[in-house]
Amino acid sequence: MKKILFIVCVSIATLFAEFDKVGTSSGQFLKLTVGAKANAMAGAVVAHIDDGSSGYWNPAGFASFKSNSMTVAHNPWVLDINEDYLAYAFPVKQNSVIAISLLSLTMGEQDVTTNEYQDGNGSTYSVMDYAFGISYSQRLSDHLNYGITFKYISLNAYNESAHSFAVDVGSILNTHINGLSIGMALNNFGGDLKYEGSDLLASVDPYINIGGNYESNAYIATQKWPLPLVVKIGLAWQVLGTENQYPFIESSKQSLIFEVDAIHPNDSSERLAFGGEYGFKDMAFFRSGYLINYDLEKGMTVGAGVKIPLGDRGNLLVDYSYTPLNYFGNNSQFSLEYVF
Repeated sequence: MKKILFIVCVSIATLFAEFDKVGTSSGQFLKLTVGAKANAMAGAVVAHIDDGSSGYWNPAGFASFKSNSMTVAHNPWVLDINEDYLAYAFPVKQNSVIAISLLSLTMGEQDVTTNEYQDGNGSTYSVMDYAFGISYSQRLSDHLNYGITFKYISLNAYNESAHSFAVDVGSILNTHINGLSIGMALNNFGGDLKYEGSDLLASVDPYINIGGNYESNAYIATQKWPLPLVVKIGLAWQVLGTENQYPFIESSKQSLIFEVDAIHPNDSSERLAFGGEYGFKDMAFFRSGYLINYDLEKGMTVGAGVKIPLGDRGNLLVDYSYTPLNYFGNNSQFSLEYVF
């Protein structure tokens, strides 16, 4: 317990260090929200994540799974950009879960433009960024869950690409005191990204002051950029819930949870996210959240979800979220999770 409290204190101190490195990382798709449930709560879920999007937010959330689960999430982002997420989690032994996940960012075919053909030269190109992850999560005790994700990251634009490996680690401490839990996550800890590809090949004369030289092939130098490292600390309060949730007030039909997350990215200023979820009979859920110090997403996020019993075949969870994006319009996300 002393080690856990020490880690919490060190992480909090890190969050409030002076910092200004805006726009200094690559792989920005790794910072978009995943899952309609989490997005409806403004991403304030690190201390209470319990669905298939745990592979993105906090791999320790998988430890609460007692059945197989498949999750599909779709996020039609701005400017015809689409984010999709797929995850499959399965218990392997008592208190241990393995999960695989795939996060992708794609866009439609774009015209290739050059100085001579600024409206397009008749060719098209596509962009696809993705992260494939394998997670392992374990419940160490009734109080503590931990998880780790190893992932391969690939960025692809036309004939250029960049690749790297990264690790996510997280923990959730359930205090069993008045429904309080503490979550921590470190996301995207790994190597740098550097674009390479055939379009960077150019013909140059290495000795321009000497006549009669043949031009040689050379690659245009590109710089390495770090991944968007993010440190998160969250505090969740289960106000209403069943006895096994150790809530502040016991209720057999209603659930209510509030959470606040402090977020420290390596390429921006510190942020706060507030979220809440109300559930009725573990069947219908209403969620909302609020973001502070976000350039694009400002104001309230809202959403809802339903659990559809399928008898012996398990349960189907359907979630929706809505986020205003100021000048970019509005964003609606959808998620399906099949627990069987």
